[in-house]
Parts: sequence; structure tokens; C-alpha cells
Amino acid sequence: MTTPERIAGWSTMLAAIIVARLILMLFFPLLDTSEPRYADIARMMAQSGDWITPWFEPGVPFWGKPPFAFWMSALSLRLLGDSDFAVRLPAMAASLATARLLFVFAKHRFSTRVAQAAVLIYLTCALPYLTAGAVLTRCAPDA
Repeated sequence: MTTPERIAGWSTMLAAIIVARLILMLFFPLLDTSEPRYADIARMMAQSGDWITPWFEPGVPFWGKPPFAFWMSALSLRLLGDSDFAVRLPAMAASLATARLLFVFAKHRFSTRVAQAAVLIYLTCALPYLTAGAVLTRCAPDA
């Protein structure tokens, strides 16, 4: 197999993984008990314009988590409108940025082939795949 064929095959596989996750983000409602709560906090932030204090409900601030995830979700809601997809999109962007950083590091340290394998393994592992489309404030295994 020539190098262009390898790149095309790798790119196709990577695109299929990403598209599959995007489709799941579109059709599944917010799950768990935390995901809707975090989405509501981001919605309140986007609607009120108060980007400093995350509010659990009017008059009740939420100081349980750092605000960065809420800022990203609120910004996405402002840009894309009020939808479950919009509130989940920052998590997907963060996962893709992580995959890109992994690729750059592995390519610099090892080789392009190792970098491609590392990204493919990362994107197909259960935890990164599931958290890439979830409204979370962090994606550590103990989250």
C-alpha cells in the first residue's frame, strides 16, 4: 500500500469515527443527572449574560465546578442556538483538540505512523468516545 493510500484510509477511518459521534450527539437527549444540570447552568449563563457567576437557578449560584466548561457551552449556545447539540459541541471540540495534540506530540517524538495509531486508539477508546459528546466539566475517569 502506498503512502497516499494509507493516508486516505486513515483519514476515512478517522472521519467515520467523528461523524458517528456527531450523529449520536444529534439524536440522543441529555443523559445522566449531571448533564442536564450542567446544560441548564450554561443556558442560564448564555441567557443572562452573566459570564462570571454560574447559576444553578435564579438566586442560587453554583460554585461546585470551575466555570470554563460552562463558558464554552454558553458560547456555543449563543452561536448555534438552544439545542442539546450546541451544548455538547465544546466537549467534541476539546476531544478533537486533544487528538490533534496527541498526533503532534507522537509524530514529533516517534513517527507519523505511530501518531496515526495513537490517535486512532485514543478516539476509539470508550471513555474519550463517550465524553466527546457529553456535557461534563471534566473527563477524568473519576468524574
